[in-house]
Amino acid sequence: MSATSNSFDITQRTVTVTPNSAQSKVYGAVDPGLTFTNDAGLSPADFSGSLARATGENVGTYAINLGTLSAGSNYTTVLDATPVTFGITPATLAVNAVANSKVFGTLDPALSATLSGFQFSDDSTNSGITGSASCSRTAGETVLGSPYTITCAPGTLSAANYVFATGTTAAFTITVATVTVTPNSAQSKVYGAVDPGLTFTNDAGLSPADFSGSLARATGENVGTYAINLGTLSAGSNYTTVLDATPVTFGITPATLAVNAVANSKVFGTLDPALSATLSGFQFSDDSTNSGITGSASCSRTAGETVLGSPYTITCAPGTLSAANYVFATGTTAAFTITVATVTVTPNSAQSKVYGAVDPGLTFTNDAGLSPADFSGSLAGRRVRTSGPTRSTWAPSARARTTRPSSTRPR
Repeated sequence: MSATSNSFDITQRTVTVTPNSAQSKVYGAVDPGLTFTNDAGLSPADFSGSLARATGENVGTYAINLGTLSAGSNYTTVLDATPVTFGITPATLAVNAVANSKVFGTLDPALSATLSGFQFSDDSTNSGITGSASCSRTAGETVLGSPYTITCAPGTLSAANYVFATGTTAAFTITVATVTVTPNSAQSKVYGAVDPGLTFTNDAGLSPADFSGSLARATGENVGTYAINLGTLSAGSNYTTVLDATPVTFGITPATLAVNAVANSKVFGTLDPALSATLSGFQFSDDSTNSGITGSASCSRTAGETVLGSPYTITCAPGTLSAANYVFATGTTAAFTITVATVTVTPNSAQSKVYGAVDPGLTFTNDAGLSPADFSGSLAGRRVRTSGPTRSTWAPSARARTTRPSSTRPR
């Protein structure tokens, strides 16, 4: 009996591949290898090729397809009928604060940010970014307290392929302001006085209490003008304090010396002596010998030539007095006294009368050149006994002296 042969076919088995769910990448990243399971219990090594997805690189979901995946010639590889997608999630752009600054006392400038983390050839101009960052800084308004920290949050920033996150911080610096100090004009003192506190204005609207230290001036104590300088004046660590470029000077004006009359006198009928003065009001160790005084005072007295009318008032005006550090002014007055003069009266000789007659007026001469009318009263005599019972003589007081009456004018 002969046998006949027949073929036995082994047909391909169908293996259904199911992509794993929730597979994704971040925008801009390289696609990961797509994973899957299969209903034939094969291992990944039993497959060649790989799954693929729909093309595209923007954020979104893309259908996964069988791509080149194959379980070999023994299998017909098919994709599960239930669609599975691959996701592209947004990349993150860092919102980085930009360093900034201001001058002390001014308003803060607008704070800004830059973005980093762009993918492909993206930048801030071609990525469809809308909105703006929200930047702020730590509180503080002093130079010494800075720099302060600027932080920028995402604010209202939005883009299709990106999300935003706070990035790097930056420094906010407060720099010193310049305050210009202008000394007040016409500041001065009198020679010998203590310097006053020098006053000033400023262009920052600060009050004097906002400053420490003080303005100063060029050294010197003689009459003249002295340049005012900044000295130790400071508005503190928030300011650079500078002096106005226009020079301002401090003046020392002359002190006043009083020209004081010196008391004097004369004897009635004589010429007035020279009148003199003393000076008072000297400063430092100055006196009349070391102060460079030239010229002389002009002294006079009130009119009058009688003893009873005195004392008369002596007044001394500055006259031609001059000195570098002083001016002169009439000071205290003094008394000018006229004292009584002495006049010597000499009775005339050989004056007599007849016994029983009335005494004649006794005559005389004087050494002052006065006329008899300038005298009041009269000479008197004393009785002198001579020989004989009835004879005697009367002798006028020899060389009698009298004081010239104060009402008598000199002749």
